[in-house]
Amino acid sequence: MGKEGGVAVFEIDQVCLAAQNTLPLIYLWYGEDRYLIQEALREIKRPYLAEDPSGSNIEVISAREAPPSVIVERVNTYSFFSGRLVIVEDPPYFQSGDTAELQVLLDYFRDPNPGACLLFCAESVNKGSKFYKALQKSGVVLEFLSPRRNQEWLIWLKRELEQRALSMEPGAAELFLTQTGHQTGMIAQELDKLAVYCTPSAKISAADIQEVVIANVEVSIFDLLDAVGQRSVAQAIGKLEEILRTENALKVLATLTGHVRLLLGAVVWRQKGGKGAELAAALGVNPYRAQKIWQQSAGWSYVQLVKGMALCLETEQGAKSGVGAVEILLAMMVVRFCEP
Repeated sequence: MGKEGGVAVFEIDQVCLAAQNTLPLIYLWYGEDRYLIQEALREIKRPYLAEDPSGSNIEVISAREAPPSVIVERVNTYSFFSGRLVIVEDPPYFQSGDTAELQVLLDYFRDPNPGACLLFCAESVNKGSKFYKALQKSGVVLEFLSPRRNQEWLIWLKRELEQRALSMEPGAAELFLTQTGHQTGMIAQELDKLAVYCTPSAKISAADIQEVVIANVEVSIFDLLDAVGQRSVAQAIGKLEEILRTENALKVLATLTGHVRLLLGAVVWRQKGGKGAELAAALGVNPYRAQKIWQQSAGWSYVQLVKGMALCLETEQGAKSGVGAVEILLAMMVVRFCEP
């Protein structure tokens, strides 16, 4: 996400603009948010499908199955229509070093087919590789990142609402983002459900969100650990039962274990004099989640969380060895976690 004239611009917006005008001859898309990349793929295909609804001018190639020479051959294939789109998935070229077989692609970058768009889609890249530098010089590189700060998430949500001709009552947006757990794919899915539920109204209320949107398990784990931190067995068990009504017990255990580990990491970071603004990089999580972890960790001690981590691992071992139902083991763990 970047800014133009002080206005937030998402990578997918750049793709939409390019698809309506002139696409680069060479593209690289990569990043952590697979949903955004899939949405961008849908947008870039629109002009090609408008020319030929059968999609004959679009080709998707796995770079792990087709060598670079075949990719260049395909992108140079003549199209009966005015344009051709070749999408190369999972290219390993950024990590494999400078191999002789890549030369054919490097040569193509210097003299690309003016009637085709060659798009590479990768999860991660090595920016120091020869291939990345050549591609960056000859084409356009977009890194797809989820929004980071709360204000960016609100901008993203507004964009998604406008696309569906929807709006939200004041205050409802914060509730919605809390429920969905700040995930672009989840936001889109839950908005689609709300659009159907609220028909014919185009305005979504907080009551609609409470009725339709199922809280993300990570969000529920925050609430569960708040209850544990208050030593409230009744509230903690009630929250656990609520989570287990919609989530698999093993998934809950894994998420809870991961969350306790992050809290422990935040407490250690705090003890070392680390700042909350630096926690995201230290823990390897997005800044919004790091901010919430930082806030919640203030109510926990190192000893409490070490005990919690031991309980999580003990419960995991019990689940793997089949000593009891995972749901029962989780409940027992929560009760022991609440003990002073």
